[in-house]
Amino acid sequence: ARLGKVYEVNTSVLPQSHAQYKFVFYESRGVCKAWFWHLGSTVLKQQAPVLAYGDEGLLAGHHYIPVAEDLGDLVAAVRHGQLQDPKLYETVARQGQSWGPKGFG
Repeated sequence: ARLGKVYEVNTSVLPQSHAQYKFVFYESRGVCKAWFWHLGSTVLKQQAPVLAYGDEGLLAGHHYIPVAEDLGDLVAAVRHGQLQDPKLYETVARQGQSWGPKGFG
């Protein structure tokens, strides 16, 4: 199965533009990007030994899908969400949306 086009990351892309994607990737460095959870997309979050500021309330498998720090399982995570368990990923996206306002509210 194809994963679709690969897009180069552009830091000048507006948050609204990210909402067109089923999955968004969150690099766990720096400060939490709470707006990711308002997009309605499933967040694939890179695991890191140190939490980013604001990540404290996030639960793996509930608010986001965890991905290895070295990204070795990123493609497998996307395929799993597309082909094997899309309902789980939709549930995680919905639960993630409910976290967003509480995490920074």
